[in-house]
Amino acid sequence: MPAPATGGRRQCGIIETVPTKRGSAAPGEPGVDEFAAALIALIQAARRTRGRVQSQLSDLSAAQLVALDAIAQTGLKGVGAVAATIGVAQPTATRTVRTLVSRGLVVRAVDPSDARGSVLRLTERGEQTLQHAGGLFRDLLGQAWSDMSGTERDSCIPLLRRLTDLLDRLSATP
Repeated sequence: MPAPATGGRRQCGIIETVPTKRGSAAPGEPGVDEFAAALIALIQAARRTRGRVQSQLSDLSAAQLVALDAIAQTGLKGVGAVAATIGVAQPTATRTVRTLVSRGLVVRAVDPSDARGSVLRLTERGEQTLQHAGGLFRDLLGQAWSDMSGTERDSCIPLLRRLTDLLDRLSATP
C-alpha cells in the first residue's frame, strides 16, 4: 500500500497518526498516536452504541440516560456527586436532573443529614426506564461478545478495566 501524500502520515480525526512499531509509550514516541487514534475510535463507537439505545428510548437524550444511571449510583449524595460521576459541571447536572424530575423519572428530596442539600432517587418509572435501557445495551453488547473468539474474550475484560483505570487517572490529573 503506497504511503499517503502527507509524507507517510495519515489523519485520523483529531489525532495525527504515524505508522509505528510496538514499543515505548511516552508522548511523542512510537505507538502513542496509534493508541490514541484507536482509543478515540473506541469512544466514538461507544457513543454511537449509546445513541442507538437512546433512539429506542424516544423521550430521553443520551445525556439524560447517563444522568439517570449516575443518579441510581450516587443520587443519595446529591447533584454534586452526580455531576462528578458523569464528568460535567454542577449547573449542567442540575439542569439535567430538573428535566428528569419534570418527566417523573427522578424525585428530589431534602437531605435528612443536611437540610441545605438534597438527595435524588429514581421513581418506579425511572427504575423501569433504566432497566429497559440496560437490557438494550446487554442485547447489543451480547452481539459483540458472540463475535469474539475465546482468546479475545479472555483478554478483553482485563484490558478494558485497565484502560478505564488509566483514563480515570488521567481525568483526575489537573
